[in-house]
Amino acid sequence: MVTSLLSAPEARTGGVPRARPGRGVTRRLLAVGGTLVAGVLAAAVLAGAMSDAVTSRAVAQAARAESALVAGQVEAGRTEIGFAATPAFLGFQARSFGYGRSSERAFALASGAPAPPVIQPLGASTRSAPTPDAVDSVLELLFDR
Repeated sequence: MVTSLLSAPEARTGGVPRARPGRGVTRRLLAVGGTLVAGVLAAAVLAGAMSDAVTSRAVAQAARAESALVAGQVEAGRTEIGFAATPAFLGFQARSFGYGRSSERAFALASGAPAPPVIQPLGASTRSAPTPDAVDSVLELLFDR
């Protein structure tokens, strides 16, 4: 009888060692499970990034809409300021306060005209009060004169 250097199970498979049935399946299951877990984690990260991108886009769109609204309000304010400076509106406002009549004609000083004279209020004294002496001020403070 010829003795073989191979053990009995290797001799049956033609010299190729057979894997144990329990270990190979476990390794394969671990590899598949690890791949699935990595895929799920990658999908979760991608979903989070997509969610952030959608949220950022919505915030940017809301900011653009608000900016357009404010720009419209600014333009409306400029138009209103331009209208408020017209002579027709100023006359209307003056008449609403009781100044002038609707039949009056508006007038203005000619350009380059001299400035009007300063008007002194009625009852204002033209003389200035004398400045008190420092000694009199101290004596008045001390003795209540």
